[in-house]
This record gives sequence, structure tokens and C-alpha cells, in this order.
Amino acid sequence: NNYQVMAKYIHRLFKMGKPEKIQTLFEAALHNDPNSSNHVGLSFCKGLFYRFTNNKVEAVKHFNHARYDSLWKEDGIVNMIEIYTGMFQDDFDQNERVIDAESIIVVEKLFEELERTNHDITRRKVMQSYFSIRCNSCDAEVLIDELVAILDADKNYVPALLTLATLFKLDDETKARNTLKRLTKMPFNYSHGTAFEHAYLMLARIYIERDGTSNLARDLCEKCININESSYEAYNMLGLIEEKEQCFAQASRFYRKSWDLGKHMHPEGGYKLAYNLFRSKSYLEVIEVCDEVLMNHPGYEMIREGILNRSIMCLRP
Repeated sequence: NNYQVMAKYIHRLFKMGKPEKIQTLFEAALHNDPNSSNHVGLSFCKGLFYRFTNNKVEAVKHFNHARYDSLWKEDGIVNMIEIYTGMFQDDFDQNERVIDAESIIVVEKLFEELERTNHDITRRKVMQSYFSIRCNSCDAEVLIDELVAILDADKNYVPALLTLATLFKLDDETKARNTLKRLTKMPFNYSHGTAFEHAYLMLARIYIERDGTSNLARDLCEKCININESSYEAYNMLGLIEEKEQCFAQASRFYRKSWDLGKHMHPEGGYKLAYNLFRSKSYLEVIEVCDEVLMNHPGYEMIREGILNRSIMCLRP
């Protein structure tokens, strides 16, 4: 069982939109070696699977196991930092940018451990800059200077450009948009694939929410899907575009795809799907979605009051 190869293959399957095939890899590993369930490499691979399928709790648990192994330590720590900080999440919002105190302590400890590895210094500095944005612990001008210094050494370093755009987005959306435009025009590089994906999505959201240019946003979402067919964020944004244009049936199809790819983890995604199904008068499907959301998130009452009860009323003779 070569878990380094398995990790790369998991990345590939996910980008190809075939996450359901990943479980067969784990089954094959157990079949070939019944003791592999305790192998750190397999734990790391499971961490990737859970991260890609939006189960952050399980992902952290498995990456934490990998963190104590010399071979997997560095990658385990990096993945944990990215999960805790929400690095390059499309749903980054100024009102939700501050990480809770407990997570800050954990991330600071992870960075201390990362410094003792051979991890790329430039990448670590960018991650620390992003962390500072999320926990609101550094002056913006200081962060800009640090990121510009990195870009002076490599003007096309994609993670630094994206982090700079994220910082600009808090106070100057025009600068953020211009930085993202520059980034999205650059040739795609697989080594920074995730950063490119989120650059496309960040710019698409600006186009949707501020500029009203849905065609440009749609093109960027499709560009993202071309490199990652499992991007539930891109399908969610396509649903938002169709919803704004009151094409509720088409919006439902995109929201359904996003909901399924996200493994039904976010009740907000279920709410969007249910709402657009309701507007499409697909009341039976609405009830199914609402029931699933409430089963997994019993406290999410807004879907019961706002959509489920109304759908049941619409089905009554």
C-alpha cells in the first residue's frame, strides 16, 4: 500500500468529480493489509477524503494522527492550519473573519511545529499572513508590506496575490477586484490549483453582488469547474446567479449539485435548495430536503417555519 500515491490519486479523483470512488481505495488497502487501518499514511488519506467532502471534524482528527509521524507531519500540519483558518474559503466574510480564541491557540502551536520542519518559508509566511487577517491580529499596512515583499521576489506567486486580494476585500473592493483580475488572467498552474479556484470564485462573487455582471461570474464558475468538477462552491454560485435571475428550476439543479457534493453538511445549502424548489412548486422534493436538514440540524428552525410548513400547506386540497 503506497499511501503517497494514494494521496495523489485521491486529489485526482476529487478534481475529476468522482469522490465516491475514493472509498474503494480504502477498502482495497484493508483487503491487501488488514493492519493498514492503523497506518498513518492511510489516516492522512482519509483526512484528505473528509476534507474534500466537507467533514472538517473527521478531517482534523485524521490529520492530527498524521501530524506525529515524521513522513506525514508537514502535510498533516498544513492541512490542519488551512482547515482551522478557513484558508481561501469562498464564504469568507468580513463579519465572520475572526477565529475563536481556542482555534487561535491551536493554530499558533501548529505554526510553531511547522517552523521546525522543512516547509517552504515563503508559503508559511503567506499562511501566517492569512491567519493574521482571520484573527484580526495585525495592522493591515504591515501585512500589505509583507505580502508585497514576497511579490517583489516573485510577482506571480499566486497564494500571496490571493491573500493580498483577501486583505483588500475587507476595506477596498476595487483593489481586491483588480488584484483578482490580474490573478485570473494568469496561466493556470496545478501547483497552486486551489488558490486559482478560490480566486475565480472570489471575483465571481464580487461580480454577482456588486457589479451585477452575471455572465462574467458564470464564466468564472465554469472555469473553476473545469479544473475541479467537485467544487460545490462553484455550483452554489451558479445557483445564486440563476436565483437572482429568477430561474428557480435551473437554480435548484445547481443547488442540488452543490448540496450533494458538499455531503449535505451545511444547512444553509439545504435551505437554498429547498427555497428554489419551493419557488419551482416542487413541494414533495422540498419536504424531502427539509426533513433531511432538520434530521441533521434539529435546531435549524428557519427552514421548518419558512419553507416546510408552507410546502405542506400547498399540498393540501
